[in-house]
Amino acid sequence: MPIPLGFGDEDVDAEAPKLFSDSFYLLYLKHISNVLLLSATTGVDVAARSDVRSFFRSLLLKAEKLNQTITDLLLEKQTFIELPPIPIADASDMNDTELFLGSYFDEKRPLTVIEISHIVSSIQTNLIAKDLILGVAQIAPSQNIQAFLLKGRELVQQHIESLSQPLMVENIPVTMKWDYGVEKSSVPPFSEKLMMFRLAAMITENVRGYGLAMSTSPRLDLALNYTNFTTEILEYAKEVSRISIEQGWLEDPPHIPFPKIHLE
Repeated sequence: MPIPLGFGDEDVDAEAPKLFSDSFYLLYLKHISNVLLLSATTGVDVAARSDVRSFFRSLLLKAEKLNQTITDLLLEKQTFIELPPIPIADASDMNDTELFLGSYFDEKRPLTVIEISHIVSSIQTNLIAKDLILGVAQIAPSQNIQAFLLKGRELVQQHIESLSQPLMVENIPVTMKWDYGVEKSSVPPFSEKLMMFRLAAMITENVRGYGLAMSTSPRLDLALNYTNFTTEILEYAKEVSRISIEQGWLEDPPHIPFPKIHLE
């Protein structure tokens, strides 16, 4: 199997001014470590060869160490985003099935802790994506690509506002310590290929997050919202891929060889 081209020194300008603030980089690394944990866990589960499983186990340990290091640093800098405080119930109880599932229009039951955690996590991911898109747009070479990126930023902002609604209805605080942001530099520290790859990867993780949230959110209105979010972001992802293909940035992933003989 050929080794992927990936990225090299030509994709990074170490002398360029930083494009994002230190706080943003920390939270972005926290997000990447979460992605690595999930990817490594999947690799351990599906791999058959012992050396491949060993590789993913090693990656899992490194990702866990990175995650804990970044978490400790965020806590030390007082920039770690915690879940909203939730009152603890006095006793356990059985739920009413119809009320628990809710409906699209009628009165909704209170959010569960799992539902709240996924909403907050989705808001955090979109906040990171929002600043990432702005940074890419700031160094974009053409006005067309810049306009397309800013359109994506508007979409992400709409998702943030929609996700915040169920929390505000129940008076759950949604304010987050978000002073991360983009610096004023217009000098690209990364190649367009690398930045567009990171944007595509961010979209992929957003879709995964929405899918996981939908699978663990029994309330029907939440499931419908996640379905709509996924549809909208996949449409945007298609355009990201189209631009990458046109610019020659999208590397062909490993796949089953096309058959040389086509049966009629």
